Amino acid sequence: MARKISDYHLKKREETQKKFIDLLAQNNYIHISGDMVNSKTKVKVRCRHNHTWQVNYEHFKKGTRCPECRIIEGSLKKRLNISTVKSRYALKGYEILSTYKNCHSKLKAKCPEGHIWEHLPSNFFKGEECFQCKGAKKYTVECAQAAFSDRGFIPLFDTYHHNKENLPFLCKEHIDLGVQYAPLHNMVRGLANCRKCYLLLFTGENSSRWKGGISSLNKTLREAVYEVWTKPSLEKYSFKCAITNSTKDLHVHHYKKNFSEIVKEALSNLSFEL
Repeated sequence: MARKISDYHLKKREETQKKFIDLLAQNNYIHISGDMVNSKTKVKVRCRHNHTWQVNYEHFKKGTRCPECRIIEGSLKKRLNISTVKSRYALKGYEILSTYKNCHSKLKAKCPEGHIWEHLPSNFFKGEECFQCKGAKKYTVECAQAAFSDRGFIPLFDTYHHNKENLPFLCKEHIDLGVQYAPLHNMVRGLANCRKCYLLLFTGENSSRWKGGISSLNKTLREAVYEVWTKPSLEKYSFKCAITNSTKDLHVHHYKKNFSEIVKEALSNLSFEL
């Protein structure tokens, strides 16, 4: 059975609804749907920019407004006006050639030397300038292909857009792997490789574990002198520290020099390289 609402509560609800609708209208908002049961009940409203969202009377009264409008207004506040942008470029002798939208949309500009440069204004404001003036020219397709050929690869591209783009190639030594990809940026720096060629750099004689691997010199020498020096020293003092008489965590030490210094001195006397 539905609970009957008293005349008092019904009147309060109607007053709240009227206040909410009036407040919405004052701020160019329209109530679309939803029953205003009380001040905490959310209803659907539309702002003057046709964004729809849900809000209750309590929050709207305290200043909560359309979230989409808030984001747009925030970005507009941060956006530099065109006169400010032009003056910043002019200070460095640059001329803007395309329409400025925002800091993160590409813009064309002409540097003091006459080079046309497409870039992000945000990078320019951080200090980045004309690539050609810095000598950072874009590779021609022929140069890009040569970079792959010089490494023993067969380039499979006839064009490219930028040096971070993954470009297709075949490895002459491992054709069976099929098409592989690497950016030109890494290829010219020797950072990109065929998958199998890369693995071969660390297998067989190239592996650190080849024929048992490489052991630490200090570890090898310590193990070598255990029977002839470490163990006899422990037995001499009945497996106790000569200073504290403790039997825990024992290590045999030289009084005058540590083991590392003795190793270096011995290798130096024998003319061995460390």
